[in-house]
Amino acid sequence: IQTPIESLHGVLTLQGNEIKLEELSGKMGKGTFTGSGHLALSGLTPETYAADLTADGLEIASVAYKGPITGAFHVENSEIADPAGNIYYRPKLSGHLDFDNCEVSIPMIPEGDGVLPDVLLDVDVTAGENVHFYSSSLYDMYITGAAHFGGSTLYPSPTGEFHVKRGGTVSYLKNVFRIREGTATFDQVESFLPSIKFLADTKVGSTSIYLRLEGALNNNMEVHLTSNPEYSQTEILTMLTLQSSYKRGSMNLDASDIVNIGLQMTVLGQIEEQMRSLLWLDTFRISRGSGSVLEQQSRGDSDNDDENVYNVEMGKRIGGKTQLHYVRAIGGNSTQRYGFQYDLSDAIGFTLDRESGDTVVGVEARYKF
Repeated sequence: IQTPIESLHGVLTLQGNEIKLEELSGKMGKGTFTGSGHLALSGLTPETYAADLTADGLEIASVAYKGPITGAFHVENSEIADPAGNIYYRPKLSGHLDFDNCEVSIPMIPEGDGVLPDVLLDVDVTAGENVHFYSSSLYDMYITGAAHFGGSTLYPSPTGEFHVKRGGTVSYLKNVFRIREGTATFDQVESFLPSIKFLADTKVGSTSIYLRLEGALNNNMEVHLTSNPEYSQTEILTMLTLQSSYKRGSMNLDASDIVNIGLQMTVLGQIEEQMRSLLWLDTFRISRGSGSVLEQQSRGDSDNDDENVYNVEMGKRIGGKTQLHYVRAIGGNSTQRYGFQYDLSDAIGFTLDRESGDTVVGVEARYKF
């Protein structure tokens, strides 16, 4: 965490076998935290203990999270009776954690043999306004929802659901798919990981390609690809990889194809992340194709006018409902497109674009039934 803790103040009292934290306060950015607690010892063994910590808009800056955090937690030694009537004690963590106006980039979950300490749980997590999940090579979406984590750290019992707001995208083989439906449901038995369901689509030339991701957020997740007109999975993967260089029925890769694939999967991803940070943008994306919304739908798969053509898309969110965007083609024609998207709600939104002297007005509504 890059944000320093400032104005730290505390009063710790040691008397007999008891330790008391009577006062604790501090700042992180514009946010503050307070706390208190006590611990009674039997020799060197904790006998009874309790602690409280409250965070009010703590400003966190790290690789995985940027933005404020608000919440309150309580830890105590909780008494539990087993079916046989035996009494024993385990720590219990209860409270809530609220996220608003933040950016989250979830790192890859490492595999390890370590075991979490056995702690009872009663924690609520809520995603409010402008919770932006972003990874330059994987996803760009805003989410909302809430979840409750009960049980324990060894045997969690989560419930709840987060869903993607309208307008999110997910990248697959460096192709940007618009998310039509995206949910993360916490219904896995004894697991903190949710089950996910993503439905998204994109176009390559005149072909519509549909992506469906389903399953637990681990190695069991399934990826399904379909298209209209209908192609085999192998042809769809080749089409996504080669974009406009794809020739129907041809499975051969030449040297230029391999160079293009390598550029998309490595160098371009690094450039995107650096430029987005440098320009203070919410979106900076480099994609194959001209980026035009006025391309004729009658173009066939053999049309290679966009071969080796890329487009740069830049976007900045203003407030909670408006996003400005600008798209410029690199190579080929001189396509330029600019406009904005305004969301009335999570279900209804408007877009207005100007391109080549033309105005394109769009209305998008999403309802589940």
